[in-house]
Amino acid sequence: STAKNLIPSTPVTKPFEFVFTQLGNGVKKTMAHGFSSEYNSALAQAKELRKAGFSWSDTIKQTTKLVGEETDGKRWVQTLDAFSKKDYKTQDARIKAYIMQMKINGELK
Repeated sequence: STAKNLIPSTPVTKPFEFVFTQLGNGVKKTMAHGFSSEYNSALAQAKELRKAGFSWSDTIKQTTKLVGEETDGKRWVQTLDAFSKKDYKTQDARIKAYIMQMKINGELK
């Protein structure tokens, strides 16, 4: 990375480089777990709603509401909101994208 290249690597800086690398990996794993949890929760809710006969737009609205209630106050949701890019900065936008992807992949009918 650019920041890493600014400071020459020496035996003195190696422990710090290791620590910062591990911290970065921890953040990535935490975010991956958060996205996975959010996706699986949305999938379970959306499947139930589709079985009940909801339309696609109602499924998206209700799933967003139910997953939002389920994850209300969770720190990892705030982390996902902060680190998500462009159009996926909110949980609502991510859930809508998840449902559209589930529809395309055939996970929801």
